This record gives sequence, structure tokens and C-alpha cells, in this order.
Amino acid sequence: MQPHAEQKNVVIVSGMSGSGKSTALRVFEDMGFFCVDGLPARMAPALIALFFTSSSKDYPGLAMGMDLRQPDFAGQWKEVLLDIQKFSVRPTLLFTDSSNQILLRRYATTRRPHPLATGDLGLEGALEREREILDPIRNQADLVIDTSHYSVHDLRRVIQDKWETLSSRSQGMRVHLISFGFKY
Repeated sequence: MQPHAEQKNVVIVSGMSGSGKSTALRVFEDMGFFCVDGLPARMAPALIALFFTSSSKDYPGLAMGMDLRQPDFAGQWKEVLLDIQKFSVRPTLLFTDSSNQILLRRYATTRRPHPLATGDLGLEGALEREREILDPIRNQADLVIDTSHYSVHDLRRVIQDKWETLSSRSQGMRVHLISFGFKY
């Protein structure tokens, strides 16, 4: 089965480590997308084929998170895009970015290791190296979101605004009632 681009939305979420890729994927998941994070780039065409031949009718689209956690991600990028085009699908590339100062602060807060940080290459060097590697992918992005001054909620709003028609179509109105009171 050859899917058509107008049938479903395919979104690739990439960007700098610590810039909000996982948060962006959670937003897509909340909008009803089928989401996969940490996907090796070479598996993307197989996942798209599986998505369009299985129960994709239950989802408005597919969102895939890909980044430097996988070795040679940038080197495989062009080949993977060519393989995806065989399915008549043009994925939307969402790239999240942030300033180095903000990324340094976020890493200090979370105390998580950067994927490129080693004993010889500290966090600042790892961020610079990551920027160099991801620059060609950033230049190809359909949407670049600088999350430097965004809260999690701001990022959610930006993504939902971009895909507003999809999110409104995929879910009905939600109402949450909370009641609280003291008897005396």
C-alpha cells in the first residue's frame, strides 16, 4: 500500500539535546498521534510502512523523535529522507533549539549527561559539537522553535497552534469539574 501525504501527517521531531524534543513528542501524543522517541533513523521508513499498513486509521498522524542518541544520525539523514519519499510521504521536520546558556542551565538542573559529553569533551564542547552536527538538519526544518524563553506550556501552545486543525479534529471537548468545599 502506498500512502499519500494528504492521508496522514508524519512529523519528525529533532533538535538540540535539552531543547524540548521529548516535550514536543508528548504534545503530539496528547493530540492523538502515534509517537516513538529515540528512533534510529534507519528504522523510520520501516515504521512509516508499518504505520500506513496497520491501524493508522486510529491516529491523525505519526510523530518520530530522532536525535544524536543514535550513532551517525546526521550521516544517515539524507538517505533516510530519500527512503521515506518512496512512500509518497513528505514528513514535516520540527527542530527544537535553545541558546547554549539555557541548555547549560537545563543540564545543571536535571543533572543528566549530554549524549556527546565524554571525559575529554565537557558539556560546553559537547553542545558546540552537537550544533555543528545538527546544523544541516536545522537548515532543512519546516519549523524551528527556539525554546530558550518558553515554558513547557508555551511550547505546547506553539505546537498546538501549528497543528490546530489536527488537534481539533482528533478530539472532542474535554471538561474537567473539580469541586471543593468545607462543611464548616
